[in-house]
Amino acid sequence: TDELVIDMTSGPGFTYSLSDMRGQVVHSGQSSAEREVLDLRSCAAGTYIVQAKDERGRRALKSVVVE
Repeated sequence: TDELVIDMTSGPGFTYSLSDMRGQVVHSGQSSAEREVLDLRSCAAGTYIVQAKDERGRRALKSVVVE
């Protein structure tokens, strides 16, 4: 997987973080849109956890495998 698309259907504006399995945040940021595309080419192979939080405090949590 070269890209990760974060799509928050609850509306525009959210923060996000991408963490490795040790809990170290390798990428984070915020978006003023409903969608953000992260480039994963610089990430080492492995499993990562992506967490997104909208402006109302609702969270989404998913795992992604980078090969």
